[in-house]
Amino acid sequence: QILRVDTLLTLWTRAYNNTVPGPTLRVRPGDVVQIRLVNNLGADPAGRAPANTYRMPNTTNLHVHGMHVSPLGHSDNVFAHVPPGSERMYRYELPWDHSPGTFWYHGHLHGSGTLQVGGGGAGVLIVEDPPNSIPEPYASMPDRVMMLQQLPVPSLTAVKNYSQGRLFHLQHHASGRSGLEN
Repeated sequence: QILRVDTLLTLWTRAYNNTVPGPTLRVRPGDVVQIRLVNNLGADPAGRAPANTYRMPNTTNLHVHGMHVSPLGHSDNVFAHVPPGSERMYRYELPWDHSPGTFWYHGHLHGSGTLQVGGGGAGVLIVEDPPNSIPEPYASMPDRVMMLQQLPVPSLTAVKNYSQGRLFHLQHHASGRSGLEN
C-alpha cells in the first residue's frame, strides 16, 4: 500500500484499508464480530527461512491485543497463516461481561510482524461501555481516538532487506528539505 505522508514523503508499507493507523473498530460486550482479512500483498520471497527469524514478510494474520476471546480456530489464533492472495474469516465472540476499553489489532505472524506492525499495520478496537453506564456530563463528551505509532525507518529497512521483502520504502521528494512539517 502507498501512504502519502505529505508533499515531501511517500511511504510504501503494509496497512489495513490503505490507512495508517487502520480503521477504528467499535464493538459492544456480547457482540459476535466477523472480520474478513484479505491479503493483497505480493508474493513472499522463494525459499524457507528458519523459525524465529525475519521471514514471510507478506504472509499475515490478525490478533486482537488484550481482548478476552478464544485463541482457537477462526478467532484470535496467532498461529494462523494468511498467505498473499488469500483471505480468512475471523470470528470473535465477545463475552457479555467483556470489559469496556481501548484495545488494538495487528498482524501477529512470527517472522513478519516486525515489518507489518512496525510499518503501521495496526488499528484501534474499542469495546464500548454499556448503555447508561457512564454518568453525565461524561456520557455526552465527544470521543477523540488517538493512536500513536513510530515508524523506525532504518530498522524496518534493515528487516526488509534481511527478509528479502520488497514492500517498505520511504521516498524523500525533491524539495531541498527532508522531514515532516506542521
